[in-house]
Amino acid sequence: MCKLIDITSVPVEPFLDLLLQDKSTKKNIIWATDTYQGYGHGFSDKEQINKKLLLLHADIIKPRIQKSQEEQAARTRKKAEVFTPKRVVKEMVDMLEKENPGCFDDPDATFADLYMKSGMYITEIVTRLFQSSRMKVLFPDDAERLNHIFAKQVYGCAPTEIIYRICLRYILGFSDEIKIEKNNIKLCDTLEYAKDGTLEENLEKLFG
Repeated sequence: MCKLIDITSVPVEPFLDLLLQDKSTKKNIIWATDTYQGYGHGFSDKEQINKKLLLLHADIIKPRIQKSQEEQAARTRKKAEVFTPKRVVKEMVDMLEKENPGCFDDPDATFADLYMKSGMYITEIVTRLFQSSRMKVLFPDDAERLNHIFAKQVYGCAPTEIIYRICLRYILGFSDEIKIEKNNIKLCDTLEYAKDGTLEENLEKLFG
């Protein structure tokens, strides 16, 4: 599988200090997994991620879609973290279409993933819209059709900067030939808004 993100490359590496920072504590985020403790000091579950140490082992950082099934299962058991397989994502979107016939043929229909983890759900939505026969009639030009979809139809919120970067890279990598002029993928932890009952209000501000 191709490498979705290289943390040693420009523009990622210069921003690692910012990406690794927990905005609430102003400290670096922790590993939150025992997977990397074999690398020694600085890589255990509760330790903060150190930029210099991280760059020495840059290849260990990867999105969950590239992690082994064993690693995903272990993390899920320990952290109650849920990974949605691609097959299940497709089934979810199939069900959405069954319950809303013609939804992917409607240029005014909107879709959202308000707590993104990998970007697979939104990418599958984009695929269905892009491949729709009616959408092709309305927007014969591939670039125009794809840009309409990203600007007017799909919305997403990622809870952390690292997840945000991964999702953005994955979703906007839908086409290597077409440049996306505008998208509605935002960095926002909607869980906090949902807890205090201000989700709708803050989404209006975010996407307004």
